[in-house]
Amino acid sequence: MMIHKRIWEMTQGVRKFIFLKSGVGILISISYIVQAVFLGKIIMQVYGHENVENLYFNLITLITMLMARIFLIWFNQVYGKWIVSRVKNTLRKRAYRKLMDLGPGYMVRNRTGELESTIVAGIDYLEGYLSLYIPQILVCLIGSGLMILYVFTVHGVLGLLILGTFLTALYSPVLFLSILNKSAQEHWASYMDLNAEFVDTLQGMITLKAFNASTRIGGKLKGKMHRLFDRTMSNLKLNLMDVGVSGFLTSLGSAFTLGLAAYYMAWGRLSIGELSVLLFLTYEVYRPLTELGMYFHQGFMGMTSTDGILRLFDAEIFVKDKKDAKVSEKVFSTPPFVEFKDVEFHYDKAAKKIFKGLNFLLEPGEKLAIVGESGSGKTTLINLLMRFYDPLQGSIYYNGMDIKDCPLSFLRSQIALVSQETYLFNGSLSENLRLGKEDATQEEMIEACKAAQIHDFILSMPEGYETIVGERGLNLSGGQRQRIAIARALLKNVPLIILDEATSSVDMENEKSIQESMDYLLRNKTAITIAHRLSTVKNADRILVLRRGVIVEEGTHEELMNKKEYYYRLVLAQNEGGYNEESFQKI
Repeated sequence: MMIHKRIWEMTQGVRKFIFLKSGVGILISISYIVQAVFLGKIIMQVYGHENVENLYFNLITLITMLMARIFLIWFNQVYGKWIVSRVKNTLRKRAYRKLMDLGPGYMVRNRTGELESTIVAGIDYLEGYLSLYIPQILVCLIGSGLMILYVFTVHGVLGLLILGTFLTALYSPVLFLSILNKSAQEHWASYMDLNAEFVDTLQGMITLKAFNASTRIGGKLKGKMHRLFDRTMSNLKLNLMDVGVSGFLTSLGSAFTLGLAAYYMAWGRLSIGELSVLLFLTYEVYRPLTELGMYFHQGFMGMTSTDGILRLFDAEIFVKDKKDAKVSEKVFSTPPFVEFKDVEFHYDKAAKKIFKGLNFLLEPGEKLAIVGESGSGKTTLINLLMRFYDPLQGSIYYNGMDIKDCPLSFLRSQIALVSQETYLFNGSLSENLRLGKEDATQEEMIEACKAAQIHDFILSMPEGYETIVGERGLNLSGGQRQRIAIARALLKNVPLIILDEATSSVDMENEKSIQESMDYLLRNKTAITIAHRLSTVKNADRILVLRRGVIVEEGTHEELMNKKEYYYRLVLAQNEGGYNEESFQKI
């Protein structure tokens, strides 16, 4: 019997289904007791030549009970199939909500393949553990317990014999518990490692082909496959060992019980009816235990995956709503203003702080550009404003309200983000556009796409707005994906726009067209533009120049060029075709 120490919290949201399935199994066990009782009565009446009417009554009762059990077994099978999908869906919804609450910061610290293993395969294993193995344990404890209790009413010694062998067989896995736990952890670690490596290989297929590294990485995968195979075979040995011990004990218990019952009957200590009851119940007592052995694999794999799922459920949520988070009236003022006040932040405690006392004010309706070398903190600044992370110290204000006091859903409903890595889901163009506005009409989508200068291209495609874009939108070019992202932001129609290097992956020819789309997007809005190509920020109302997390300059493009300091040298370096940090040491 393998029961995880935290099984109660793991069954959150699915307990009623587990108890109901267990209840049906217990009713089936009770039906065997009733069958044994009436079968014993019928045999006694036949041998005793009792009243035929009583015999008919008992026969009718026995047949009725058999029909009821057939229905219960059918219901248990049908309900078992239903509960499997219900448990799986409930657990996956719970895991999805947890991942959304954990946010991008958790994704950065964990491999995609390992998370996929936990949420897909881990929950597949866990649903078998929760919907089959755990209910069967309850059937063993209660259903078989009731049958053993009835055997005690027939003969105490025989009851003790059955109870002893039953409990020994039930708890025999405890003998292998330490080995089982170690084997489970090793198996799950090997499985996740292989799956994560395989996902990485698929995502990096172009790189592998380009560097002719397919065979080398394939050999690495093969080694991980062999390691998982070895762990699986070790688990199989433990499975067979446990099932063998349990089967031996149940067979031993049955043989001794029936042999002793026959001995007692020969000496007149048991009647023929009582012997008939024992002949029937001795097998049925151990039947739930035999079925539990059939679910050993589900139990073992459930124990294997539970720790991984619990690590996900236990992960601390660093960015969350306050209990009293609410929206004040001043927050609805448009266009909004944003203020960073004494902000300090780092991603890793062991790493150097990215920001130390960052301060700036984004005025209502202002078009602010933020520039700087790679790693200066530009994208981090946006991550903090979107509350993907919270500052270690200091505060960020939206229309004068600390964003920590503002509900996350409201804050993000006021911001549209067009990032340097536009993500499109594997669906139609219209489905991707409606991420900006769920109930957007066809006319609204067309208007947004015209403004983003992508409408004509969409019409040129065979399925128009229903064209499937492929995974991550790879059926489209970088410029086309960016314009879809701009159209999506236009549909959202919010007061604060963030452009995070939105033209970084676009060629110069398309950049002008996309820049025109963005100018339309930013009309009557407050906007922050993160830019690597400095040519895209010339028309900004103000430019902040970041260097190693510190604002070293600010002003318009003309003002900064006239100062001929850091920004000026950045522009010159970029115009000359590159940037070298060493050339900016003396400023």
